[in-house]
Amino acid sequence: MREADLSTDKRIKTLLEDIFSHDSNTFISLTSHSGAISSILRVIGHRKFPLVTGSVFPVLVKADFSGERLAAEEKVA
Repeated sequence: MREADLSTDKRIKTLLEDIFSHDSNTFISLTSHSGAISSILRVIGHRKFPLVTGSVFPVLVKADFSGERLAAEEKVA
């Protein structure tokens, strides 16, 4: 049984919030499967992008700490 996209998105959103709140590194790298990558793209508000098994899809996410929220927070909350 596959986890629903909404559930995955909530977990990924929590992960990204934790990273941006507690990790002081300038750069971090995440390596994941296509389901988690697709979820990250949804949570950050990126356009839908088809991913095939074994593909590599680099994504650069820049955190803005000026009071802005993650782009898709209202969709995932």
